[in-house]
This record gives sequence, structure tokens and C-alpha cells, in this order.
Amino acid sequence: MSFLSRVEAASYEEAGYAIKENYKATMYHGSLVPVKDWHTDTDGAFGKGLYLTPDLGYADFYSKGGRMGHAGQKLAKDAKYVYEFEIKGRAIIVKNIDEVIYDIQSSIEEAEDVDSDSAKIQRFFAQWATDVIGGDILVIPKNVKVEHVHFNAAPQALVFNKSAFKCLGLKTETKVSNAK
Repeated sequence: MSFLSRVEAASYEEAGYAIKENYKATMYHGSLVPVKDWHTDTDGAFGKGLYLTPDLGYADFYSKGGRMGHAGQKLAKDAKYVYEFEIKGRAIIVKNIDEVIYDIQSSIEEAEDVDSDSAKIQRFFAQWATDVIGGDILVIPKNVKVEHVHFNAAPQALVFNKSAFKCLGLKTETKVSNAK
């Protein structure tokens, strides 16, 4: 599908997300160890996919062994491996987490009874984005709207389709912002 009518686009916005057919962005991935083979079957907080961030500071944080929600963790002194990616494909851009969770619970039977305030609901994001919406990429921007649900995520993209990303190599200069 390469064209969305205004009615379709408006209904997606009401559901808490937008679809961009030819989304293109530069993203980063931080790792303590060198990575040679990139794949989309890594299981993470939102389900299976390749986890990337638009924020070089977050990639730097992860490259030092950092993990979100782990206060008091010891980080490596220097960034280890920060990779740069180009992503391109059909993206679902989350605008309102609460509305997306409602859509997930309405469209995926196993998610119906999962508490929307529970971290367990996040596990259905990838399934919803690929099976229900049909996206290559799920984007959770820095300014995502959250009203009722306890949700704290770094700005990130989850890539499901191997043809939707290209690793451009190691990012050699890691002058980064402060990520927390």
C-alpha cells in the first residue's frame, strides 16, 4: 500500500499512530561487543526486532553496558561499539501510547486481559506492528504522548524487516549528548 486516503490517515491518528510509507532515518545501535551479523529476531521489551535509537547519546549509553531502568549500574568508561544505520520502509510512528495499547488489546486476543499499566503489554508491540498494521518499522519518538499508562521508553525504532535497514558501519566519532 503506497497511498493513504485522508480518511485512513485520520483514523490512524485517532488510534494513536501515523503511518509513513517511505520513512527514512539515520539511527544508531550501541553494543559492548562487536556485531557482524544484524538480524531482526532479537527478543526485547517490545518483542522481536532490531532495536535502534535516533539519539547518539542513548547508543553510547548502551555501548557502555547501560540498560534503561537499572539505577546504580556500573558503566564502562568509554563507548565500545556504536553502529550507524539507515532505515527505510513502511513505518508506524507512535503518537499516543495509551491509544496504541488500547488498539493492541482490541486486536490481539492474548493481549486482551493484560493490564495496560504492566510492562507485559509492551511485549505485544512488535506483533501488533507487523501482524495487525503491516509495518517494517515501529518508531517511538522522544515526544510520544502518554497519559495514563506507566511507560518510560527511550526514543527508538524497532525494525522487523531485514530489507528495511542497512548498517553503515561503526560510528567512529562518539561525541554524544547526555542520555539517562
